[in-house]
Amino acid sequence: MSDETRWPLPIWAAISSWAWPGIVSSTAYSAAVENSAKAFHANVERLRKLVMSLEESYMAGKRTGALEVCATYQVTGRAHFLPQDGLEKWREAASLASKWANRQEVAPLWTMAGSGGHAGEFITTTHNREAFSPAVDALVMSLLIGTWTAFEVLAGDLWEAAINHHPTGLARLAGTRTRIRPKKDSQSQKKVSADEKSILLRDIERVAKGKYDLSSLMGTLLRPRHNFTTLVGIREAYSVAFSDDLGSSTRGIDSILADDVFDALSLLRNLLVHKSGFADEEYVNGSKQVPSLPQLEKNGLFEPSRETIEKIVVPAIAKAKELIVSVDDWVKSPVT
Repeated sequence: MSDETRWPLPIWAAISSWAWPGIVSSTAYSAAVENSAKAFHANVERLRKLVMSLEESYMAGKRTGALEVCATYQVTGRAHFLPQDGLEKWREAASLASKWANRQEVAPLWTMAGSGGHAGEFITTTHNREAFSPAVDALVMSLLIGTWTAFEVLAGDLWEAAINHHPTGLARLAGTRTRIRPKKDSQSQKKVSADEKSILLRDIERVAKGKYDLSSLMGTLLRPRHNFTTLVGIREAYSVAFSDDLGSSTRGIDSILADDVFDALSLLRNLLVHKSGFADEEYVNGSKQVPSLPQLEKNGLFEPSRETIEKIVVPAIAKAKELIVSVDDWVKSPVT
């Protein structure tokens, strides 16, 4: 896929399409999930600032380039230097552009207008698009990885906080392992066994810091038993805690975590981190079930695009926020 197809000009517009109204939110959460929500919002805000830093760099580069073209026009009457112009005129134009950039002098309006067509040409040249495209690619890959990390941390923190606040019902871990996105494997449908629920005294002592009071620490005690670094592990943890016998109140949580956007995010994150972006069998097979993912042949290279942001990054962050709200709603009025 060409740079022009993946990143239509201007490049910053593609980045700026990452509009996230309500993501960094002032929503009032209950004390039970407030810290988890704050941490997630802070992680997302760092990603937003990463986006803005490249956008600002690109815009600054466009302005500097336009000033250089305008200064060249004022010194030579042309938008580009020719060999016969000589080193002195080049230095004069460079000094003039520097003064304009530092606001030591104001660029004459007639100069900007007279060279405007040439300055515009600079801003939209293929050379500049190609120069920024690797940076945009790297940025979007970082966004994918960072978004997964923010979600992964949120999922574990939120689960722990919910059980700490309301151990009655949740701490029983009474649900089937794969109620959320069930698989055909009958073994995976089993509930957590009594032996798996057994707790060592040393773990209680460690978590309760020798006081043996677990009234608000059951989530902290149980969290190490679940793998929140994988989507399968996250879904299993929520399946067993927010179990079937808690009634319809868990359906919102279930539907959020079952959303394909997390499958897309997980597959792409693993592809980038573990396979340098080259499709393996896991990605090839998994992507067939997720329409938002690019379909690649084995060993095909993933190329990030505007759609990566619009169809995966933004919806995943929005769904993660919905998860905070749904868990918070459950904690506020649990069914036990």
